[in-house]
Amino acid sequence: NLLHRDANAALTQEDRQLLTSSMTEIDQTLEILLALARAENLALQETDLLAHLEHAILNLEKTAQAHQHHFTLDLDEAVFDKKTTAMTNPHLLTLLFNNLLNNALFHGGDQVIIRISIDNDRIVIGNSIAPPMPSHTSGFTHGKNLLTRIVHALDWQIDFQNSTGYFEVSIKLSPRDK
Repeated sequence: NLLHRDANAALTQEDRQLLTSSMTEIDQTLEILLALARAENLALQETDLLAHLEHAILNLEKTAQAHQHHFTLDLDEAVFDKKTTAMTNPHLLTLLFNNLLNNALFHGGDQVIIRISIDNDRIVIGNSIAPPMPSHTSGFTHGKNLLTRIVHALDWQIDFQNSTGYFEVSIKLSPRDK
C-alpha cells in the first residue's frame, strides 16, 4: 500500500527497492505455502527437469533486469545429453527452481555467478555470494526452510553447503525418479 498509495512519498530509491523486494519475497512465500497446503499440488507426473529449469532461467532474467542485477550462468552442457525427466509435481518443481535461482540472485550480489548441473539422480545449483548485508541475511534461514519443505514434499533430499564466497544446494532425487 505504501508504494501504491503515494507515488510522491518521501521514500528513497533504496527504500523503494527494499520494499519491492520484501513484497516479492512475501508473495513467493505465500505461493509456496499455499501450494504445499493444497493436496492436488502433490500429484506426481513425469516431468522434464530441463524444461522447468529453462523457464526459471527466463524468469530470472526478468527479475535481474527489474532489480538491475547481472548474473553469469555456468550450465553443465552435458545436461543436454542426459535423461532429465523425473516423477515430480510440475508446480512444486517450478516453485523450487524459481526460488533457488531468485535466492542465488538475491544473495549473490550485483555480479553473481550461478552454476547449474543436473545428473541422473541429483540437481546442483551453486552461486557466488556477496559479503553479507544486514537486509539480506535475515531471510536466509527462512529461504532454506521453504526450499526444504518443497523438496521434502517431493520426497527428495536437500543439502546446503556454504563456504567463503560460495553457496551450493544439492538435491538428491528419490530412487523412483532414476
